[in-house]
Amino acid sequence: MHRAPCQVKEFLTLIRSRKRKMNLTSHARTRCEKRMLPIEVVEDDLEKGTPLIVFEQESEDANERKFDVYYRQDADYSHRYVLILNGEIRLITVMRVRKGFQKRMAGEKR
Repeated sequence: MHRAPCQVKEFLTLIRSRKRKMNLTSHARTRCEKRMLPIEVVEDDLEKGTPLIVFEQESEDANERKFDVYYRQDADYSHRYVLILNGEIRLITVMRVRKGFQKRMAGEKR
């Protein structure tokens, strides 16, 4: 899997440049339910939050961009979202990650 670090500021500009409908895949909805993560929290992160780390991934379609994004929730946990941006925000999956994982990801970024 190709993981290119992306500037947080660039990601925020891109995601907030225009109003996009959020579309959760059935997999993302199931993950939210199983992980007791309200969809409203996910929407709030993406609409108003500032991510800790953003990685752009290769996308199968030239008209879309795929991202692996991490938002801090508290001292021990972050939420990880894999999403695709095109005319909408398509959320592929959702998970919670611990601080140790966050540190490893931050190390990859540098």
